[in-house]
Amino acid sequence: MSIGTRGNQFSIIYATEGVKAACDWAYNGVREGSVLGDDYFLSRLPIVNLRLAEGGVRLAVTLNRIFHDKIPDSAPMLWENSGLADAM
Repeated sequence: MSIGTRGNQFSIIYATEGVKAACDWAYNGVREGSVLGDDYFLSRLPIVNLRLAEGGVRLAVTLNRIFHDKIPDSAPMLWENSGLADAM
């Protein structure tokens, strides 16, 4: 399977995760026309932070696939010194 085909499969997975997160968290309990206050935004902040971290890791993996021949052996690994390994 080519990287392009795998990339399309991952795109579908990521989009499905995004829709699920939107339905489960972003729009949960929200009525059309309602004004969203600080409580709403603060209650969703942990999910937003998680989704941003996931996106950053996925971007890093994609860039590593694209530029894998151009990365010197002395470059640090993705998880080294990032704190992400402990957070996951």
